[in-house]
Amino acid sequence: MARRSSSIAAMAASALLPLLASPAFAQSLEDRLRTQLVAVTAELRGAQSRQAALTAQKDAAEKERDELRRRLSGTEGQLRAARRKAAAPVVDTGKIDALTQSVAEARAEAETARAQAAQLTAERDQAVTERDKLKTEVVQRDEALRLARAKNDQAIAVAKDVLETLSNVGVADVLARKEPLTGLHRVRIQKLEQDFGDRIYDSRLDVRPPAEARPPQ
Repeated sequence: MARRSSSIAAMAASALLPLLASPAFAQSLEDRLRTQLVAVTAELRGAQSRQAALTAQKDAAEKERDELRRRLSGTEGQLRAARRKAAAPVVDTGKIDALTQSVAEARAEAETARAQAAQLTAERDQAVTERDKLKTEVVQRDEALRLARAKNDQAIAVAKDVLETLSNVGVADVLARKEPLTGLHRVRIQKLEQDFGDRIYDSRLDVRPPAEARPPQ
């Protein structure tokens, strides 16, 4: 019985040996192995590409965060929070989802810091505009005061000339103009001169500059 089984196995092996040794069978097996190798290699490269992309995104988020930290002193607290989140230990390739979440959080923090930077810049520009406006108003006020004082001095000088001219008008001048002059008229003229002088001095502008206020820095 054992001899018969051995002979059957020998006959089966003899029949399969030519098939295994045939070029067609060897080529088919090689093709299948090559196809599997290509598929596995593609999957590996895909995983590596995804990992590299996520790492690049994380690095970009960290650089952006650091730049915003240098630009904004008022957002140091939030940037420190972003730093703690973005500086977490790097996970391995088996934790892609966790890495993606970390990148998303870092991007959100960077976007918030960027918005606050724009707001602070706008507030600073507004403060500078208001300061420049106040400086312009101060210059205009000083110029107006200077002109007012100059006009006051000029008006007083003219008034003095008028008073001096009137005081030098004598009887001969009046008679030369054929205008009768009596004691009553002289008193009236003197009174008019006095009233005229008082009115000129009373109308003099007394402009004093207010206490200088420092423009906002």
